[in-house]
Amino acid sequence: MSYLRDKQSHPMVDTIFSIAVIGLVLALVYGTSFIPWFSNASHALFNGGLRGKVAIEDNVESTRDILSSSRKHMAEYITDLEYNMFTLRAKVLDYDRLENENETLRETLRASSGLNAVVTTTRILKRPPSSVYDTLIIDAGMNDGLVVGQKVIAFGTVYLGHIVQVFNTTAVVRLVTTQDVLRDVRSIRNGVILEAKGHNGSHVVIEMPRDIDVVEGDQFKDVLSNKLSLVVYKITFDDREPFKTVYARSPVSMRYLDWVQVVQ
Repeated sequence: MSYLRDKQSHPMVDTIFSIAVIGLVLALVYGTSFIPWFSNASHALFNGGLRGKVAIEDNVESTRDILSSSRKHMAEYITDLEYNMFTLRAKVLDYDRLENENETLRETLRASSGLNAVVTTTRILKRPPSSVYDTLIIDAGMNDGLVVGQKVIAFGTVYLGHIVQVFNTTAVVRLVTTQDVLRDVRSIRNGVILEAKGHNGSHVVIEMPRDIDVVEGDQFKDVLSNKLSLVVYKITFDDREPFKTVYARSPVSMRYLDWVQVVQ
């Protein structure tokens, strides 16, 4: 800045010096009557030059502020870009880690299930109540070797339902609890076989004579798969009627279930 001021001040000094010399010569020629006019003219010229100098300095300062603000905005923009790149890189690494964990989980479940049939472990994409007709939508299909009729279980022990539709990469599972689905179930405690009717994808309803021995907490196996399927949570009846209504649901909460197994 001092260098710029020095460069700007030299022309001013030269101009003032020239005016002083000219004024001195004119004073010698015309006498003292010229001095007031020369003084006023010099004063006006000096003030004009000073204002010009101040204007130049103001412009320089304004330009410096603009450049400083632009550098600040550019630095913030570069910082945002670096942050976004870091976030994307972290997501890619997390995706790779998740893929490795999923593969490990598939192998672990396949080894621990104790099933002789071929097992496909897959992720749940949609579940009741967000799925259509209270079904499960799973992340496996024809490309994974799935076919209609295969059983779907959880944790290798709990029967959930069977596949009714297969697409290239997804499949639809009809649950035991799907509305109006009928399924024969057997009481683990006393072996009685009853017909369960699905209701709203959340539970089943079993109508039976009041003298049949069923109590809250009883567990039922699916007859065809011979796996645990339902647990009784409520029983209602009217003393004037010979029948009672049993309500049962899966021992597995669909809300928190993320993975299932498909078996032949």
